[in-house]
Amino acid sequence: MTFQSHIYDRQHIANDTNEWPLFFLLIAMLLLGYLVTDINGTLSFTIILMSIIGAIYYTYKDWGKKEEEGQYAGEILLTPDLFTFNHETVKTSDIQTMKIEISYTKGHKHWHSHGYTIDSGTRSSLEFTFKGSRRQYHFQIYSERQVADLKLVLEALYEKGIFVNEYYLGERTYLLAKLSYEDIQEFKKRYKLG
Repeated sequence: MTFQSHIYDRQHIANDTNEWPLFFLLIAMLLLGYLVTDINGTLSFTIILMSIIGAIYYTYKDWGKKEEEGQYAGEILLTPDLFTFNHETVKTSDIQTMKIEISYTKGHKHWHSHGYTIDSGTRSSLEFTFKGSRRQYHFQIYSERQVADLKLVLEALYEKGIFVNEYYLGERTYLLAKLSYEDIQEFKKRYKLG
């Protein structure tokens, strides 16, 4: 029962910028082209045509765009007894609180209204408190097999009595499954969690 992956530093990845000003500029150009129709038909046609080309580019510019991975920062190895981050080892029994967020695998296509983008797989993160200090690591998920390995490690942690706040694809989960209230209570009773 081990989970192994790569650690990435995602601090310097810029979030999607607000592109509404460009959208409104294209609408203003279309309006200008329409208003100039009575003065100069050729200029009006050129402005409207350039606005339509700009709108098409704006709509489909992210088609197939790959998300940035971030800066490679080392290796991560998780077992029920030890967590290893770049040769630094932490005993799971010494961890006070733990939160894990599991996101999409590398290469997953996110379909939008105008195309798709490709996930880098590095949005998954492990955050825990150890000896009073909080640590967070982003790691890469590049296959469903890794998700299955991580589930085995989580199950072993629960069997040891270590509670994990886990989120899978943005949903609060228990062993990567979304449970009803009754199932959560049964889960906590089964693993003797609070």
